[in-house]
Amino acid sequence: MAASVWLGLAAVVFSPGGRLDAAGPGGTVEGHSPFVSVNSGVTNLSASARISYLDVYNSATVNSLGATVSWANLYGDSSVNVHRGSQISWLLLHDRASAAIHGGTISWVKLFDASQAHFRSAADISWVLLNRQAQAHFYGRTFQYSRGILSGVWLDGRSFSLWAVNEADLHAGNISSTMPSGLRLHIVPEPAGAALAAGAAAALWRSGRRRRKCTPRVSG
Repeated sequence: MAASVWLGLAAVVFSPGGRLDAAGPGGTVEGHSPFVSVNSGVTNLSASARISYLDVYNSATVNSLGATVSWANLYGDSSVNVHRGSQISWLLLHDRASAAIHGGTISWVKLFDASQAHFRSAADISWVLLNRQAQAHFYGRTFQYSRGILSGVWLDGRSFSLWAVNEADLHAGNISSTMPSGLRLHIVPEPAGAALAAGAAAALWRSGRRRRKCTPRVSG
């Protein structure tokens, strides 16, 4: 039978196979937990966490630090931060919930109501489906959108390609090259350091090429 632990106003429900280490309001979830519900505070999901159903409410925040989650539902003003190594099958945002994606693999991201998702990097994302006033923000460069597929380069320099459409258009078979109004693209230039390094390398190459051209040949 699943057990409940109340930390301040936060309730975290987990199976006997899982472990929660209290850290003030919220805590850390480790091991296998069929169902986890967070009502407030900050809760961390460790890399060892294996969760079937995750529900987050009110203004609670969850940090996925490499956890594996089958279904994640966020409601109210709750938020989730998804980091490298995380694996989420379904991420569903309701009401005014928000998600910040910094890494990991997510099969489906569905946004409802006035929710928002911010994508800065990911190992792989398959689908982003938008509903109502929901917004999906992508940060990177060299974006292209064609017939429902968004491609580009993340902030860390990795390229990506994924489906990003209005869910109603998907069900109606009406996928076109017109980008959904809730899809927001934020172009972030290549980091100055990388650009300077590339420029310096190009300058050295040109300088060496000129020197080779100017070196007289000496015949014996």
